[in-house]
Amino acid sequence: MCLVVAYLLSLMSELPIAGFWQVPTEIER
Repeated sequence: MCLVVAYLLSLMSELPIAGFWQVPTEIER
């Protein structure tokens, strides 16, 4: 259970972070 929750949290955290960092980099360019 813990491993599954940690895995889901990692996926949920990676997606928003990737999209959040891509936008500022594009704006700076």
